[in-house]
Amino acid sequence: LLWLTLPDGESGVLVPVDNARNSAALSEVAARHAGVVWVDRKASFDSLFALYRTLLTGLLFVALAVIACGAMVRLGWRKGLISLVPSVLSLSCGLAALAVTGHPVNLFSLLALVLVLGIGINYTLFFGNPRGTPLTSMLAITLAMMTTLLTFVFSATQAISSFGIVLVSGIFTAFLLAPLAMPVKKERKRK
Repeated sequence: LLWLTLPDGESGVLVPVDNARNSAALSEVAARHAGVVWVDRKASFDSLFALYRTLLTGLLFVALAVIACGAMVRLGWRKGLISLVPSVLSLSCGLAALAVTGHPVNLFSLLALVLVLGIGINYTLFFGNPRGTPLTSMLAITLAMMTTLLTFVFSATQAISSFGIVLVSGIFTAFLLAPLAMPVKKERKRK
């Protein structure tokens, strides 16, 4: 399986290397010899995941800005910013929980932040509905939160663990802060 033949008839041999510490130096050595190529799969995946992390972080900020603009147009600038507080704090708590547990910010934790943002906005919209009752909203959000939290039990796999830590802490924070979006009841003036 280490002998490759290309469609034009040229052949090549893959030579696995163990305990390679300096990938850049090996790439430089390979570049000096014709027909020799250093393939570092780990480095290529690391750079690809770094690109995705950067892209996903930018998209999170763009989504937060779009949500903020939509909330301010719909509710006015003051109430719109107040309704954004649970989402921003739930994202912050997710990252803080990740830092406290010693996990790095990776692609999986950023994907969890996307879910935290989406679920937190849903919670806020449930409570912000002027036609809904607070008790019904609380029941619906509690059941949604419990089913989400019960799906992530502590895992020994770091990717699943960091995903679960961010998701659980962020969603629980969004759950606690979602009542901030409840509409203020205007008292009727008595004649």
